[in-house]
Amino acid sequence: MTEKTREILNDKRLTEYHNKWFDEMYAVYKGERKEPFYLNGVYGSAPDPNIIYTEPEKWVEQALEDLAKKAYDVISEERFVPLCIQQDIYGVHFTDKIFGAEVVLKSGGWNSFYLTTPIGELKKPDLETNETWLIAKRVAKAFVDLDVSVPFFGLPTIASVLNIAVNLYG
Repeated sequence: MTEKTREILNDKRLTEYHNKWFDEMYAVYKGERKEPFYLNGVYGSAPDPNIIYTEPEKWVEQALEDLAKKAYDVISEERFVPLCIQQDIYGVHFTDKIFGAEVVLKSGGWNSFYLTTPIGELKKPDLETNETWLIAKRVAKAFVDLDVSVPFFGLPTIASVLNIAVNLYG
């Protein structure tokens, strides 16, 4: 990541912008602000989103470089546009993949196949060796190591227990 990107993504003006809007959100929850406001984040992305599976650290750097290009365009007095990166590892099938489901990219979206493991015999995944989990950890570590204070870090999709059960067993 370039020093210019690091400088932008640690800019105190952007931090103040985020803090101002967080104060507005807190005011809504406390009942102190009666009128609504718009909230719509902007994401940074890598030119090839699939490098997250082979080079997660490079994906983070590229997503942050992209986000830095958009950083000053989002400042607005009328709406909150937080800067974000979102690791969309296997889409809504992230947890399914951790549990051993075959997950494939088909027609632009992720799909999973049902497990053949009988219900009640599903083994706890070994997170020390689980490739999907390790990718997510590498993404998180790369983000932390790059030491940027402005962007939000989106977690992979963690579905509900019922949704996971349906995805795994039908």
